[in-house]
Amino acid sequence: MRSRVGLLAVLCPVLFASMASAEVGQAPKDSSVQLQEILVTAQKRPENLQTVPLAMTVVTRDALERANIDGATDIKRLATSLQYAENSSVRGTGFQVRGVGTQSFSNGLEQSVGTVVDGVVMARNGMGDGDFLDVDHVEVLRGPQGMLFGKNASAGVVSIVTKRPTDQLSAEGRISYGTYNELRTAAVANIPLSSQTSFRLAGFSSRRDGLVTNVFDGSKLNDHRESGFRAKVLWRSSDDRMQVFVNADWSNRNEACCLATVRSVVPGSLLAASLAAVGIMPSPDNREVNLDAGANSQSTNAGASVEFNWRLGGHSLTSLTAWRKWALRENVDSDATPLPALSINFGRSDLTQLTEELRLASPVGERLEYVVGLFYFNADLHGNNGQQGSLSLASATPVLSRYFIATNRSQSLAAFGQAKFRMTDRLQLIAGARYTHDNVAMDFERSFFPNTLPSSPPLTLHPSTSASNFSWRAGLQYDVAPGIMAYATVSRGYKGPGFNALQGATIAANTPVRPEIPTSYEVGIKSSLFERRLMLNLALYDTRFKDFQGQFNDPTIPPLGAFVVGNAGALHTRGAELEFAARPSVALTLSGGVSFSDAVFSDFKGAACWGSPAVQPGCVGGVFDASGVSLPNAPKWTFSLQGRYERDFGADLSGFVSANWYWRSQINDSLGDPNMIRAAFGLLGGSIGIAGDGGRWQVSAWVRNLLDQHYTGTIATTSLSAGSYSQYPVEDARRMVGITLAYRLVG
Repeated sequence: MRSRVGLLAVLCPVLFASMASAEVGQAPKDSSVQLQEILVTAQKRPENLQTVPLAMTVVTRDALERANIDGATDIKRLATSLQYAENSSVRGTGFQVRGVGTQSFSNGLEQSVGTVVDGVVMARNGMGDGDFLDVDHVEVLRGPQGMLFGKNASAGVVSIVTKRPTDQLSAEGRISYGTYNELRTAAVANIPLSSQTSFRLAGFSSRRDGLVTNVFDGSKLNDHRESGFRAKVLWRSSDDRMQVFVNADWSNRNEACCLATVRSVVPGSLLAASLAAVGIMPSPDNREVNLDAGANSQSTNAGASVEFNWRLGGHSLTSLTAWRKWALRENVDSDATPLPALSINFGRSDLTQLTEELRLASPVGERLEYVVGLFYFNADLHGNNGQQGSLSLASATPVLSRYFIATNRSQSLAAFGQAKFRMTDRLQLIAGARYTHDNVAMDFERSFFPNTLPSSPPLTLHPSTSASNFSWRAGLQYDVAPGIMAYATVSRGYKGPGFNALQGATIAANTPVRPEIPTSYEVGIKSSLFERRLMLNLALYDTRFKDFQGQFNDPTIPPLGAFVVGNAGALHTRGAELEFAARPSVALTLSGGVSFSDAVFSDFKGAACWGSPAVQPGCVGGVFDASGVSLPNAPKWTFSLQGRYERDFGADLSGFVSANWYWRSQINDSLGDPNMIRAAFGLLGGSIGIAGDGGRWQVSAWVRNLLDQHYTGTIATTSLSAGSYSQYPVEDARRMVGITLAYRLVG
């Protein structure tokens, strides 16, 4: 890691020196050598990124294309404080910011890192992690964001902003082909319907062959199949005092996904013998399985929203009404053998949500600026989950099963406001607050399939709870010099209560999971230097979570142990983040960042043991004191660096070459099990291409993981073979190459 930090330490002075010399010699006379000004909506109004007193990473569309990123799950390569946890179930995936996030299969918990698309909150994991379509930029807001973004954003927010219709006739298309027969296509048309109305339609399709071979029937598993569209209409009044923006989208996935492969086995075990019989060698590089039922995952994500904007004098009034529906069907053969031991392990989720946000924003540039608003959220999530099999690799009989149906209902009302008061020409006071009232309820019924024996006792629960919370933010912002701003803030966040909607529920599941409350201290500096040719931002933070909500394995629940959700007492994360972007010359652009995060459980005395008392010191009665243990999937160091060089060849032709590097330190996917450590790795990628006709067309060749760095996704224990481990394969763990063609027409 020292070499990476050292590289950044060497690079920054070089950038300063090169741009300083240019400034001394001759200041730029146009914007061609300046960094682009980025407008963000992190505080519910358009603002320059460099004036917002908040730690955030903004990834533009150009940056996404240069790094060959097509979906939300890969933003981590450009936003170093962001991680994404892969899993065999969509319900168990999720983002983490500064080491903190919620990965739970339970429909009774929401995320600690909120996902927002065009201002609309996505209530559950999996709803906002699809392919990017017509994206303008992505904002990664770090730290508690519950005051303005509200719905359960206690650790951060990933806000995806798509392009809006314009009054210019245009069309563009893009097609890419690469390793694993990866084929991605996208097209966008922008059509002015009148002087006041514009229409925009975008569609995409993407597919990739499977990464895993099932030797049982020769099929390929863990593939990717997704398609969708987004349609938008923007109407403006003749005096431009009123706007109406209508947005509708639909996407569908239908994949033979998602399976883990066996990483290691206990010698002489039944699983070891089963794999050896067909020549499968468990290892970190294993991409083979031997299963009779395989896997499948289907999901549909659809929604519509209407946004009204009125200019009332200098004020602006916004109303955003949105409806969304999400449906998921999945089954994974979880026994790692061709036996019917656990070939049926399915989940189903059907979510319907309605949201309404009403905001009033004051005029910009006044001594007092403020945003106030009201928020309403209502969601019903109907889910079920079932397992059936012998639950033993030694015999196919008897047939055991369990099956539950759970309906989770959530309603939230909130009032919020934030203000900035300019005390002097340089000093501003920041203050804000949010009052939230949540009502949540669950209907839970566990039974078993006909002609089988129950593997868990039948259970019926009807718990409900409510919670009220006052969260707030306060701080100071100081303009040190032109282009340099410093800030210091303290904020209290909130994530609402929930329930243990999992197979391992007991009568204790009537007790709700308590709200998650973070308190965060942050100081930072944002600077735009050398005629806006260098952007350098630094943030330091210290955040403590009370009653952190998480999912944990309880080995004492029969027959095989079970996942449960609950509160972990206290959690502490602290660290530093540095980001930079530079334009040393017209042809060269550089950017990157480095993050350090120390995220640990500061109070977690009832954690489930990861091993037996013989191998895990302190394990007594199946539990141990995990206080001081690092959070799963929380690297201490992450590092990224991107560069692009462009050259004009004349005759309306230009060429470019770009490179990107991402490095992450080791992590542990458990609370200390040494067999679940994922080693540090680095990924080098890049592209080279040519463009012509004023940028109307472009052809590029690209590579991801150029050095063929093998690494693995999430590591877990196997269900039916104690002491064995599985892993989730990821596509970038092998070198991938491809070619992309893009074309754009402007009327």
